[in-house]
Formats: sequence, structure tokens, C-alpha cells
Amino acid sequence: MESLIRIVNKLQDVFSVFGEQQLTDLPQLVNLPQIVVVGTQSSGKSSVLESIVGKSFLPRGTGVVTRAPLVIQMIRYTEETKKSMLMSNSIEDSENITEWVEFLHRPNAYYFDFDLVRNEIECRTNILAGTNKGITKNQILLKIHTNRYDLTFVDLPGITKVAVGDQPADIDEQIQKLIISYIH
Repeated sequence: MESLIRIVNKLQDVFSVFGEQQLTDLPQLVNLPQIVVVGTQSSGKSSVLESIVGKSFLPRGTGVVTRAPLVIQMIRYTEETKKSMLMSNSIEDSENITEWVEFLHRPNAYYFDFDLVRNEIECRTNILAGTNKGITKNQILLKIHTNRYDLTFVDLPGITKVAVGDQPADIDEQIQKLIISYIH
């Protein structure tokens, strides 16, 4: 079962890199299992995900904070995997490390401080979606290596009806289309 989960995670990585546009011509051969979190804006979706992970790492604020699909792969590591990562990064204080994060867009960069994970999510969101509080369908994929369990879930922008500030006037339609693309 663990090898199947690894294969599914690799497929999610590939799909994330190539994006939806290039994959529309391919037959849908596999339905990747994932939990998609859907709800209204500021209703606690990110808080639920943080509770599952056991760490505070998602951006906080008012209005639309989650503006890009955030695919979170929790991957249960083995002691061998942990030792290999620690050796390749020359980490001395390995006793206190029980979890670490990797981003698909930052290969070979490991995050042990979850405040830095939050900062990276915010920076990548601004790169992908801009700074005008619009949304994007481009994913941010992060892998949380944990000693707990294997699980994949997606944090999506919250449902809203009214554009605020310099958001696009059709923000509600954009969010609905994004949600449908994940739950379809």
C-alpha cells in the first residue's frame, strides 16, 4: 500500500508541473485520491487542515488569504529516509527534527521551521496569483514528511460572493470554477 501511495504522490507531482491545460487531451486514467477542503471564506478550512497536520503553517489574515490551490501531501517517512535527508543536508541537531517540508517549486530545499513554510506559501501565492487578491488555478504543492501517516489534501480559496478592493469582479465565478475542477 505504501508503494501505491508513493506512486500516486509522484503522479500528483507530474500533474502539478504540467498543469491542467496540457493534460486535458489525455484520457483520465487515474483518479487521484485526495481530500478537498471547501467552504466559505474565513470559515476555518485552513484551521482544520492545520489541526490534521498538527502544525500552524498556513497564512492567516482577512479576506481571501488562500488564493492558489495548496496541495499538501503528508508523507510518513522511514528512519532510513530521515537519516538520508539529514546526512544530505549536514544537519547536526537531528534529535529534534520530527517533520520537514519540501516544495515542488524549490527542489532540494528543506524547511524545518513552519513559520518559514508559511512565508514561502505567501511568497509563492503572490508570484502565482499577483498581489491584487485575485486567485489562480496554478497549484502550490508541498510535502510534509511526518512520522504519522500518508494523506493528501487540498486547501482551496473560500467561497465569496462580493469582490473586495481590486479583486476581479467575477471572483465568485472564478472560485466556483476552481472548486468544481477539484471535486469533479
